[in-house]
Amino acid sequence: MNELTKPSEVRRILEAENFRFTKSLGQNFLINPAVCPAMAAESERLAGRQKFTQFAAVEIGAGVGVLTRELSRVAERVTVIEKDSSLLPVLEKTLAGCENVTVLSGDALKLLDEVIDVNRGMPVVVCANLPYYITTPVITRLLPRADVCGIVVMVQREAAQRLSAKPGTRECGSVSVMADFYADVRTVMQVGRGSFMPPPSVDSTVLSFEKHTPPLSGEAETLFFKITRAAFGKRRKQLAAPVSEALGVSRECIRDALTAAGINTAARAEELTTDDFVRLTKELNKR
Repeated sequence: MNELTKPSEVRRILEAENFRFTKSLGQNFLINPAVCPAMAAESERLAGRQKFTQFAAVEIGAGVGVLTRELSRVAERVTVIEKDSSLLPVLEKTLAGCENVTVLSGDALKLLDEVIDVNRGMPVVVCANLPYYITTPVITRLLPRADVCGIVVMVQREAAQRLSAKPGTRECGSVSVMADFYADVRTVMQVGRGSFMPPPSVDSTVLSFEKHTPPLSGEAETLFFKITRAAFGKRRKQLAAPVSEALGVSRECIRDALTAAGINTAARAEELTTDDFVRLTKELNKR
């Protein structure tokens, strides 16, 4: 099945099973032969960076199984969550011989935690070509999980820019700070719209999230995200106003904490780095 990125072969396989694309599921199948091997290699690299010789891969949305087959070569076991049940007969054929692959039919947002839990005791790398409509929910669910050692995802380029934006820049948002809090984010490769069948209306980017130990935990971690969500929820305002409202404390208290943390009291959310938010959180956690 080394021809799964050839458009003619993909059409033949799909037509044999009377498959029809479902637009609402964001189905665009990869036909660029360079992408999936690179994503699988990055998944293996992330596990290796944390000194794991074996890892379990979890994939969301298999398409015709191109990425799945690449993952089966580098992971101890692979679990795929595929929402479109009409693809199951296709995958039964394209994944024949991949003994370490399990395909589950269902909604990733409902099954993801359960699938990761099943792999308890073995580090997990989540590797997927994510539909736009579940990108943020999936990433924000995975980042806090200590048993997920890495994430390799292809997302729409606009979403990638948001996720990888450096805190302290105008492009940054609360999800950028969250990503930076839990992981080192890097761009693996750019993927043009012509790499898919049918071609989408936007380009994509493969991002890698190498997990690290977060700088806060417990109540302080919860407070950190309460602060960042409030700050970016009203990003045009100086921090004291939205944060005081969210925490139910006076603006004077927030300004005092900002000063103690070495942050300009007139600063807005986009001017702060993750370290700035961490210091602010520590100051407010004392009060």
